[in-house]
Amino acid sequence: MLHPDEWLRDAKRLPVGRTARVYHGSEHRPNLVVKNLPDRYTCYCHRCHEGGVVMKEFVKVEQPTVKASESTVTVPTDAVPLFLNGVPNSAVPWARLVAFLHSKSMSVDYLKGYNPKYSASAERLLLDMPDQTVGRSLRSASTAKWLTYRSAVSYVRASALAVEGRRLFVTEDCFSAIKAAHSLPQTFVPTALMGTVAYNDFLRLALSSAGVVLCLDNDNAGLSAAPKIQRALRLLDVPCKTVYPSAGCDPKDMGLDWFRNVVEGD
Repeated sequence: MLHPDEWLRDAKRLPVGRTARVYHGSEHRPNLVVKNLPDRYTCYCHRCHEGGVVMKEFVKVEQPTVKASESTVTVPTDAVPLFLNGVPNSAVPWARLVAFLHSKSMSVDYLKGYNPKYSASAERLLLDMPDQTVGRSLRSASTAKWLTYRSAVSYVRASALAVEGRRLFVTEDCFSAIKAAHSLPQTFVPTALMGTVAYNDFLRLALSSAGVVLCLDNDNAGLSAAPKIQRALRLLDVPCKTVYPSAGCDPKDMGLDWFRNVVEGD
């Protein structure tokens, strides 16, 4: 049986369900077949006629779910743009919107690249992100702060840059990811989990990246979730660095220089 040191790293680099042929030792042809199966990694060398198996240490990763009440959510038809030809739209309740954004350590300037709109019927700020439209409620008593529309994935990217060759800067909410996008160099793709769970589609995204900087909220939920996400990424052989904002804060509460400082040297 082949020792895992001879082939396991190659198998871990594959997405789940994929197979590849690689070189084994000094052989002149890629005779070693490695596989990443749902429950194990395997290999077989067609020249040596030997193989190997390593069972996976399971991490339970939840599948994306959608609340029944949100499964047919559509973009409100009364949504109006915040700006008309660069001029603030008078149909938008600016005093309320600006006060809300300031309470979240955000400003309108951060949102201009996402075609921001406002829906009076839903009382939501709507943003067109690279993979979907998201809506943030302005009502403090709302049970669903964020909604996603026309979305096939659980995460929200705040940058349309290709993930391959870049690192993901991962936050919980969309505002934190947007603020990171205004701060970080283009070697990063800020991405929001929209919660504290790393679903399978996010893990697939992480596998195609150059690594992850995990930056969840510095509260009980974030501190509890970070080790679980780290463990899932470690099992997939995805490099992961974890950073936190100040105690009790979200990443969006921090200044722009803070984002640059925490990735300095990466």
